[in-house]
Amino acid sequence: MKKSAYVFLYFCVFWILIPGLLYYASLLLDKYLFPGSRLIADTVIPGYILGIAGFLMLLLTLFQFKQFSGEFPVSATPPEKIIMRGVFTVWRHPIYLFASVMLIGIALIMRSKALLIIVSPVFIIMVVLYIIREEAILIKRFGDQYIKYKRNVPFLVPRLRHWLTIPGFILLKSKFRIKVLNRENLPSFLPFIVISGHRHYLDPIIINYAIPMPLTQIATFEMFRSPFNRRLFTWFGAIPRKRFLKDMEGTQRILSKLRSGHPICLFPEGGRSWTGKIRPFKPESMKLIKHFKDIPVLPVRIEGNYHSWPRWANHLMRSDITVTIEKPVLIDSDASIDDLEKTLRELVEPREEIENEKICKEKNRIENLSKVIYRCPVCMNSHPPDEIIPDSLYCNKCKTRFTLRPDFRIDFTCGNIEKIESIHNLYNRIKIIYSDIYNILSEDLINLYSDYLDQEEKLIYLSPCQLWTETKDIFEISIKGTCLVSDKSVTVIDKKEKLTIPLKDIGAVTIESNYKLQIYNEVKEVLYQLTFNEDSALKYQDLLEVTIRELFKKQIITR
Repeated sequence: MKKSAYVFLYFCVFWILIPGLLYYASLLLDKYLFPGSRLIADTVIPGYILGIAGFLMLLLTLFQFKQFSGEFPVSATPPEKIIMRGVFTVWRHPIYLFASVMLIGIALIMRSKALLIIVSPVFIIMVVLYIIREEAILIKRFGDQYIKYKRNVPFLVPRLRHWLTIPGFILLKSKFRIKVLNRENLPSFLPFIVISGHRHYLDPIIINYAIPMPLTQIATFEMFRSPFNRRLFTWFGAIPRKRFLKDMEGTQRILSKLRSGHPICLFPEGGRSWTGKIRPFKPESMKLIKHFKDIPVLPVRIEGNYHSWPRWANHLMRSDITVTIEKPVLIDSDASIDDLEKTLRELVEPREEIENEKICKEKNRIENLSKVIYRCPVCMNSHPPDEIIPDSLYCNKCKTRFTLRPDFRIDFTCGNIEKIESIHNLYNRIKIIYSDIYNILSEDLINLYSDYLDQEEKLIYLSPCQLWTETKDIFEISIKGTCLVSDKSVTVIDKKEKLTIPLKDIGAVTIESNYKLQIYNEVKEVLYQLTFNEDSALKYQDLLEVTIRELFKKQIITR
């Protein structure tokens, strides 16, 4: 009863008494200070725009305040937690802001000089003074949590990243139907670490759509190479990390963000999945999470994103996406890295029964699947199957046709048995193993290029490519020619030039985009990039990984 009385009193004072006093004051001031004088008629239309926009945003803000806190915006009955959702992630005090905008709009509609140049400014000054007092009370009530909230959320002008997310959200809504579940699991305190599986180029935007607050994304350094991308992703608040170097600067920036209360988002796999199956988490990611054991981890599971932009495809495709926000997890400091990965992986791994219900809504969905299924799963022919638009792969040797279904499982006939298998299972079947490496090329090709190798080297594979060399964080093209992989080296040649990278010197072989293979020479500390327009970068990565592991007993970084 007491609470209802407070709400009623608040409504009478702030929504009847104060607006009435402002209106009456403006009438008196117009009568005695500006008799017979009004604003020009051209102010009416802008006034309606401001007034209606302010009113609608004010209604939205009041609705979200009640929705997220369970309370009405009454000072005598404050919420028990800071609201960090909806419009409250863009402005700290949206109720006062949009009330002021609506008041200015009304002044323009009424063409009242007093309301525009005297009453409204005085009202806004009083509001600002009230906000200063209110924030002192909020800091006293919530302590460090509100200080962190102030650092993350501006008072008046939205940060650039808020404006930049608008076209991203428009793109998402135009291409996908996104369903977000369990938003009530969002933490009511800062900071926290968001983790998710990575199967879609736009996963960061999908997560930011599901979690309506500014997240600091941990991104690969490759996203920052061009000046435009560097500026764009910096505006988004992303932090670059180099894949195969001890990036102390990146770690310190993450630490600084967390200490100042910024929630961060990372993908523990270290790169997008090729087959739709969440890959093992990188040990560095698990060590980073365990290092911040006092900060809760928020697992986010995404289903349907692989059906809309698998890594091997060059463009977006339509599908339905479901985002599930799991309950925050507090890290057990005594848990091993393996146990921690198992716990988190179970929470972000897409559920098979839900995945099988998701479909790709595009007819032409076969594009570049041969980059993953790079040889026939039936006869193991070393040549990739032909892509038959809109939905099939075809092996010219054994005449098997593989049809990619809308749910991204593959139909084919093996002998007299009809089978349906996942892309992941078929890839594991055709993935290169050590016994394959000397049987990929024909003798004619081996003899044709033997002069480019030492006498003791055995040629394993070759393909046309372009070689780029990193110079001050920028790749510059070095050679347009042929890449030769032997049991001793990777050699790139053209008619005039030759560059050789010994296999024993390679520390990492990673893939950027879906056709760029990056090779890190850890001895010379040089990064090279090979681009393949015809062949599969994944096939090269598999080939180099197994060759280096078996011949040199060395495990290289592949993500």
